[in-house]
Amino acid sequence: MGDGVPMARVVFMGSCPFALSILQALIGKFSVIGVFTAQPKPKGRGHTIHRTCVHDYADSLGIPVLTPSTFRNDDAVNDLKSLNPDVAVVASYGLLLPQRVLDIPALGCVNVHPSILPRWRGASPLVQPLLAGDDETGVAIMVMDAGMDTGPVLHQTRMPIAPRTTLSALTQILSQQGAAVLCQVLPQYLSGHLKPVPQSPDGATYAPKITKEMGHLDWSDSAWNILRKIDALQPWPGTFGTIGGQTIGFLQADGGDGTSDLGRTALDASVPTGTIVPWGKSWAIVCGQNTLLIPKQIRSTNGKTMDAAAFLRGHRDDLFP
Repeated sequence: MGDGVPMARVVFMGSCPFALSILQALIGKFSVIGVFTAQPKPKGRGHTIHRTCVHDYADSLGIPVLTPSTFRNDDAVNDLKSLNPDVAVVASYGLLLPQRVLDIPALGCVNVHPSILPRWRGASPLVQPLLAGDDETGVAIMVMDAGMDTGPVLHQTRMPIAPRTTLSALTQILSQQGAAVLCQVLPQYLSGHLKPVPQSPDGATYAPKITKEMGHLDWSDSAWNILRKIDALQPWPGTFGTIGGQTIGFLQADGGDGTSDLGRTALDASVPTGTIVPWGKSWAIVCGQNTLLIPKQIRSTNGKTMDAAAFLRGHRDDLFP
């Protein structure tokens, strides 16, 4: 394509905030001729129909937007064929692309994947490093094949994960990193100057789809593992646990060592996990390995968000019966 590479005909496929940053970076550097994104869905108590952020952005620029629910039928496949793309760029799209779809763009489908492949192939590569306590992650730019994130890699970046990194913070960092790297790598690939390299077969792990049940907090786990869940699973599905006979959502918290934290009285190791104990003007939960979870912001059973100390003032008898 020579000097015409920057104006290659690009179809974009993506649905979430991570994908939006990638699309925004492509605009102006490539000819984005169409966008595929998830279908609008009802949300909230009023079941108001919401479009993805990618949908809204593309629509504001007058780019054709398509929202197929599957590529198993010919309609969606024919819609993609009609655009005659040179390449498809895929980022957190949400639909599996069968081989007949991967074969449509002249130069295939390039995926921006937020992990260091082959670690965390699958649906939740942003969440799983946080849950697992990984000390690094990154972005992989790869050419897709019919496997689950098994295609050959064009380029990978690496970055450390700071302690208590939240999902929203990691998403923002990696989306910006992925967008910048893609805009450097894609022209080299389209011009034939950069060849993909097969992934190593060693160290492959799978990042499964996140479910609501994953947000359940088990007080027999250590506070440090519970904190990783709280940081990794906001805003959805969120994290929740039972205290004082109520199921409470936990939005923000800290952790403590029950033996010596901040010079406080040592916690009796015989105290059962799940026990509520006083913590200054607030409260803490006894967790596994003699640790304490110190709630900061919670969501009560009526859906109201409040700080933990305020919750104590209204529910002291429930917490300390």
